Amino acid sequence: MSEQDQTVMASTTVITCAGYALINYTYQKPKPLPTLNPMGNFYRGSHYHKSTQRFFDDLIENGSLPQAGDVFELGDKDLKLTVSSVTTNYEPSALSRDLMRIEEELKDKKYERAQLSRGKDRGA
Repeated sequence: MSEQDQTVMASTTVITCAGYALINYTYQKPKPLPTLNPMGNFYRGSHYHKSTQRFFDDLIENGSLPQAGDVFELGDKDLKLTVSSVTTNYEPSALSRDLMRIEEELKDKKYERAQLSRGKDRGA
């Protein structure tokens, strides 16, 4: 495997107010760190990839659908995301929809637990 940067072609399905959208994007895979073993570098790359998907989820939650050609920088990860295409009115498979619903429910439960925890910390 060469030490050169590798372009990762990725996609994520997001839920918009009008349905689903498929966002295709690219970014440069981070170079492996010599201080990590192969599994450590694998998990690091996986963490970076999940961060890119969370970025687009957050972007959509704030009401903005990217356009092809848009470039975003994740400064904390030193990643540059380039949107190659956006498909609105996208119809994901039934399994994908179920997984997205479960993920949303887990987010809601996590938020509720955090709210309850904050209330207990304040003596409520």
